[in-house]
Amino acid sequence: MHSCVEHVFLTGGSSLVPAVRAIFVQRFGATRIDTGVEFTSVARGLALSAT
Repeated sequence: MHSCVEHVFLTGGSSLVPAVRAIFVQRFGATRIDTGVEFTSVARGLALSAT
């Protein structure tokens, strides 16, 4: 486990794939994984960085 990583935020459609999520949970632990608005957060981030 990587103790220097405190929080992992998964976003985008591929973060909904169970095999992808399992890799992150195995590597960082379930308590460090968070998700949210998987389909729009990338677009929102790009829009914010363009302004």
